[in-house]
Amino acid sequence: MKKLTGLLTLLLVALFLMAFAAPAFCSPGSEEEFPPPYPEIPRISADQCLTLLANKDNSPILIDVRLEKQFEQSKNKLPGAIHEDPNKVKQWAKKYDKDRTIILY
Repeated sequence: MKKLTGLLTLLLVALFLMAFAAPAFCSPGSEEEFPPPYPEIPRISADQCLTLLANKDNSPILIDVRLEKQFEQSKNKLPGAIHEDPNKVKQWAKKYDKDRTIILY
């Protein structure tokens, strides 16, 4: 369970940064200028995310973990994403298949 929770947290940070801070982290040379705040957390690129989502046979679970107020006020929501409370990961993480890829943003 700890491994799944850790993975969910890793993917959450990666996708949040990819979705909202992409210009800062994806521009050439930005890795040196703006190092990731949690270097131990693996990240995926937007292209890698799209490739995973395109796999209809083994499509990942896409979870939006913004705070409720941010989620409700946002016009930027990914189709098919499930909204979960980021403060209750231990409660909702158990309901997802640990054998599937889970992408958090």
